[in-house]
Amino acid sequence: MFIPQTLKNFIENPNGAGSTALGNKKLLRDDLNRRYLKLTQKKKITVDIYRDKEEYYFHFKIPSETERSNTYDVVLYFTMGDDKLKYDNFINNYYVLFFSNCPSFIYTFAYAYNMYELLIPHLKNKYDHIVLNQNPIIRNPGEIINYDKSIYFACHFIQENRKYLNKQNLNTMAKPFNNKQFNDIIRHSDKIIIETKKENNRIHNEKQQLKEKDVKRNKLARVTNKISKTIHKIEPMKKITPRKSNINKT
Repeated sequence: MFIPQTLKNFIENPNGAGSTALGNKKLLRDDLNRRYLKLTQKKKITVDIYRDKEEYYFHFKIPSETERSNTYDVVLYFTMGDDKLKYDNFINNYYVLFFSNCPSFIYTFAYAYNMYELLIPHLKNKYDHIVLNQNPIIRNPGEIINYDKSIYFACHFIQENRKYLNKQNLNTMAKPFNNKQFNDIIRHSDKIIIETKKENNRIHNEKQQLKEKDVKRNKLARVTNKISKTIHKIEPMKKITPRKSNINKT
């Protein structure tokens, strides 16, 4: 069952107009907006745009919120629900489909997005087969379309930079779309997991090295302090006075 969503519709209610399944959506958005601001103050979100006739692909690289330096691929595909939209100057009324290889999306929402036909069809091969075929009964038992941080950050980026809604601007910036080439640059979820583990190991090793340096530094400081105290405890040698000779002078 397809739930058509414009960008504005999705941000207002990702589960579809009129749905109350998400409770207080404003609180969710406020929290994500705060996290977005915190993230972008330290790291940079990048985007490349591709044009396929009158439709557009936005390929984002969203950095991790953690101290890791790895990124995630997020793609927003703006597609026309009506051919008349090709005459519009903006993509506000285009439907949007999604892809993300961020683990929080993969294991919580990918199944539901696929069920409601909101996943970009030719990027489904970037997930393991089990992701789209096994209900996430623990993480998302209700199969709800909710905000994922990586998807939301990409949407919010466009909202903050509204030049990306203008087709004249997009046509100037966009690269020509080639399905095979585009598919090749989007990383498989397995690769993301490998990169994440690599970063975790790097951070662990760096922290371990710092800890070892601190131990050596503290040990050296204790030894230096002990030597210094020992030196101060040594009493200065008494001045030796020459003894007078008892031999009578002749």
